[in-house]
Amino acid sequence: MQRRTWTAWGCLLGVAVLAGCRDQDPPESFQVDLSTDSNERLLPMPVGFHGAHDSRIRQGGRVTIVKLADFDPSAPMPVAAAGVTPGATPELPPASSVEEALSNVGESLLGALLGGQGAGGADAAMTSTSGESGVASAEPGAGASAGAVLSPADVEALHALVERYGAARAERAFIDVPDLLVAGQRSIAVDYYDRLAELSATVTNLSVAFDRIEPGAKAAVDQQFSESLTSYELFNPAATDADTATGTVARERGAAGVVVTFRRESGFWRVVDPHVPASDQWESVSASLDGSIEALNDFDNSILEGKPIDAAQLRAALTEAVKLLAGGSAG
Repeated sequence: MQRRTWTAWGCLLGVAVLAGCRDQDPPESFQVDLSTDSNERLLPMPVGFHGAHDSRIRQGGRVTIVKLADFDPSAPMPVAAAGVTPGATPELPPASSVEEALSNVGESLLGALLGGQGAGGADAAMTSTSGESGVASAEPGAGASAGAVLSPADVEALHALVERYGAARAERAFIDVPDLLVAGQRSIAVDYYDRLAELSATVTNLSVAFDRIEPGAKAAVDQQFSESLTSYELFNPAATDADTATGTVARERGAAGVVVTFRRESGFWRVVDPHVPASDQWESVSASLDGSIEALNDFDNSILEGKPIDAAQLRAALTEAVKLLAGGSAG
């Protein structure tokens, strides 16, 4: 019984001690200047202070913190930055949020580091030895600099774009082409290249069937494909403005080519495909493609059914189809 009594008194004493500790105030928090050996105290501030606790922190675009011992409300703060006169307070644009205020301060510091230039002068200060300005970034379409000059990254992106475009056409992977084109062409380009894919499959099937009755017919069609649908190279790319460029697309340097326009959209370069018909021409082109597909299917059905065919007319129909696949018009 006595042991239980002592245990109860011990529990009550522990609760009293804890209650007393809880009632004590925490020590006042100070910031300390760690750059000196004196560990001089700075202005006190509560731990965990946040701008949301005091709306006045959002009303200014600039905040200055000084040691309490050096504070003089009548003296302006000196600013030791290039292009800024000591004793003058640099003006920053008004900010509606803490994030915007920090952004304004960052732009001001960047301008000071550039020797008094504004933050917008950074691009003009970055110039390569070849005279091409802009930052060479690995991102597609990293940015043609002001003055209509392509950066090395832009030139590389354009060469890669033309290589993909030419390879898709040479391999007759027509359904892959619309993804490489500017947005303004895609509504027609999707239908156009779908129709070309159908025509290509029809030509391939018919050339195999024709080769059974006229050996060498398929090889002749393949030769026409290799001459009409080839990969391309880009020559003499040049910027016309920050998001537009031109270049000559041809099989090889010196060969007859066509001047193609490129546009940057959503950070990526796209090609203005010279083969995609304009909206007012699409109906006529569509009719030519449908007519060629129908004519080839008639020849294919005749061969499958063992009916006699005019070989010369069939060869002409195949040649016309390859011409349409290469981007030509019906003759």
